Amino acid sequence: MQTMKKAIQKSLISTRHSSTAAALKSALYGGAALLAGMASASAATISFTGSYGAGNTPVTTDFTNQPFTPLISKFDPLLGTLNAISIAFTGTVDGSVAVENKSASPNTINSQLSAAISLLLSNVTIGNVTASSPLFTDNVPAFDSILDFGGASSAVHTGISVSQSTTLAILPAAFAAYTGVGTLPLGVTALATSNATGGGNTASNFTTSAIGAATITYTYTAVPEPTSLALVALGGLGLLRRRRR
Repeated sequence: MQTMKKAIQKSLISTRHSSTAAALKSALYGGAALLAGMASASAATISFTGSYGAGNTPVTTDFTNQPFTPLISKFDPLLGTLNAISIAFTGTVDGSVAVENKSASPNTINSQLSAAISLLLSNVTIGNVTASSPLFTDNVPAFDSILDFGGASSAVHTGISVSQSTTLAILPAAFAAYTGVGTLPLGVTALATSNATGGGNTASNFTTSAIGAATITYTYTAVPEPTSLALVALGGLGLLRRRRR
């Protein structure tokens, strides 16, 4: 009888140890699940936008290395670990085209409004776009003896506005230049590249303005807050207490 009693007690102790180990294992798995959830939730992005030609008001070309409004911020390393940087850069050309045939016979004149717009960092070009209007083809009568870009021997195209965009992926080796306190030394350069061609004697007149705009997006892994880590620990303890009950 005594031997049987001892065997039963031993079995009960073994069962309690097994139950405690299972509860601890469950708590650990629960904590791991919470950490995995936090890791997934901690992936974040932050974006900043600026332009030269504020309020979508084009600026007459040519201009060189003009700063954005507002200035674009660097990535604050206190936010976490920087994983990627992308820059969406858009150049817009606005203006008008006027051509005149100065020949004594009719003439076909091709013309196009265009501007090369560049994004610069510390006065070094990091991206380019060329914004160009469609090609205008005008069959123009013989010269009317008045060079005014408005008579019978001329053709005029107004209200032109064309944009061109590109997305730049910044390599990790260059992240240091985009990280820290303050703003990025970004600038915009725009050069008019409009042209007109035709047989015989041709005159042209272009009005060219441009806008440069950029949105920079930082993708990073956020640093977990101490309170978040404490919640993970409490979650694991809560699971363990429930198992013990």
